[in-house]
Amino acid sequence: MPRIDGSKVVLYFIVLYIEVIVVTKLWACLIQALGSVVTNFYADSAPMLLSNGMVISMGLSGGLLYASNWIGTKFDEFMESGYIVGSEDEADLGEHVDPPPKST
Repeated sequence: MPRIDGSKVVLYFIVLYIEVIVVTKLWACLIQALGSVVTNFYADSAPMLLSNGMVISMGLSGGLLYASNWIGTKFDEFMESGYIVGSEDEADLGEHVDPPPKST
């Protein structure tokens, strides 16, 4: 089993944390922009804003549910097969990692 260098792990998590913050802020800005477009488009009619805004909101929620379900399924597949995501060494791609024991 390879030795893990703690300083590399910390640096990796710092980079990962910054990437997560950037992506989260990007999504927040995109959702806010979409909400502003819908609000401005239906600014003259409150009932139309509520009904059409609700449809758009439900569509986005459904898309997020689908994406989270797909990601969860992929995670389970990777845990069962032992696949290491982001492995740079070609030899590590087939390396088996034992999944954690399942609780009963």
